[in-house]
Amino acid sequence: MTDTARTRSAVTLAGDSLTPEDVAGIVRDGRRVALSSEAKRRNEEAYELNLKLLESGAPVYGMNTGVGSLRSVEIPSELRDDYQRRLLRSHALGAGESVPDEIVRAMLTVRTNQLVAGGAGVHADVIHALVDILNEGSVPEVRELGSLGTGDLTSLAEVGLTLLGERPFRDGHRRRSSVSLGPRDGIMLMSSNAHAIGEAALCAVDLRRLTNSLEVCAAISFEAARTNSKALDERVHAVRPHPGQVAAAAHLRDLLDGYAPDSFRIQDSYAFRCLPQVQGVLRGALSYLEDVLGVELNAASENALLVDDGALTTGNFHAVQLSAVLDHVRNTVSQVASLSAARVSALMSPENTGLTPFLAEDPGPDSGVMALEYTTNSAVGELRLLTAPAAAHSAAFVSQGIENHASLATLSARQTTRAVHLLSVVAGTELVTAVRAVRMRGEPPAGRGAREAFETAARFLSSETADRYLTEDLDKATELVLQEELA
Repeated sequence: MTDTARTRSAVTLAGDSLTPEDVAGIVRDGRRVALSSEAKRRNEEAYELNLKLLESGAPVYGMNTGVGSLRSVEIPSELRDDYQRRLLRSHALGAGESVPDEIVRAMLTVRTNQLVAGGAGVHADVIHALVDILNEGSVPEVRELGSLGTGDLTSLAEVGLTLLGERPFRDGHRRRSSVSLGPRDGIMLMSSNAHAIGEAALCAVDLRRLTNSLEVCAAISFEAARTNSKALDERVHAVRPHPGQVAAAAHLRDLLDGYAPDSFRIQDSYAFRCLPQVQGVLRGALSYLEDVLGVELNAASENALLVDDGALTTGNFHAVQLSAVLDHVRNTVSQVASLSAARVSALMSPENTGLTPFLAEDPGPDSGVMALEYTTNSAVGELRLLTAPAAAHSAAFVSQGIENHASLATLSARQTTRAVHLLSVVAGTELVTAVRAVRMRGEPPAGRGAREAFETAARFLSSETADRYLTEDLDKATELVLQEELA
């Protein structure tokens, strides 16, 4: 399939098969959204069950009862038609900065897919309105603060009121709503961690690309520093076969196929020698995140959950699984970034490269790329702060103690988005430095993959070695490592 065809083809939401790549395709590449016939049927059946439960008079949380500590309060029948709208109004209380467009759209994608899994049973108008918004490219105004990781209540309530025309979209226009709300559509719109899940899905896609790009940049650095490649030997990693470590070493061997420097140091610094071990930890954490997202993207997290002929109380909205894995991912990102920064410093040392200090054209009058060390270590410093675990904290007394634990998954996702950005800057810094070092050495990389990546990067990065403004080069390199071109 061509890139154009992939961009234009629809992603079919079926409630059981959404992937992070699908989310990114909708949000970033403009792929349209469609619903499977099975998804429509499943939601219609669930909606009919809601009507039967309402008619029976059986108490169902959030449909004919209050919410939170008001769960035992019965909602009078004459107020039920307006109750779901009132729930959305009362919970649409986000604060802080506006959430970026692509994260809002990722949230919409995830919640639409979850709703058609069949555990909620919302009015068909709600599903179709969500699909229309995604296909139109419209973005509800959503604020970053308000979610505790036991349902992104404020974010999704803001979306709900936008669907109903009570709040404007980000561009200022309001929807002329003809959306009918079913007997518990308000609470069903909110009963999900779609904000955190959607943001995490985008992080996973970017981290997968960054992981590959970091190893490509490192391969160029290996050649620039004339590194001893014996540390990548398959036999080394076979005796300590962590899957991520083995995969990272194999990728680097492939990139360096054909690289055989005339002389080796007995062994190199950790920045090079321990690269597969550290990259392997990120690979393992990312695989774990992708496994968790495989479940979360297609999970029925509603409370109460429609099952068979009834509604069951659940805790499936609690997102500690996602929060904890995102915390782990950030820790590994910090480790990987620290090692990349160490390689940047190593490439500026004549002891490692045999080149001029700081890769300067005329050391002394020229400072070369000295400032790149500052930039990359500034990013690494912030990454260390972001390793503080969100899942270790909790809101211990919410709704009069009924909601007495929280995962803070949305905070963890927000920190991870920032961590991904910082890692891309660190990787971009290594790419600029490594390409410059190879150019100053005067011969292209010998490794097939490293050479191809070097040639790609060299088309975008200036060959000028006199002191100059380097920010444009760093911006281009940062963009490159986030794309799949280098890999």
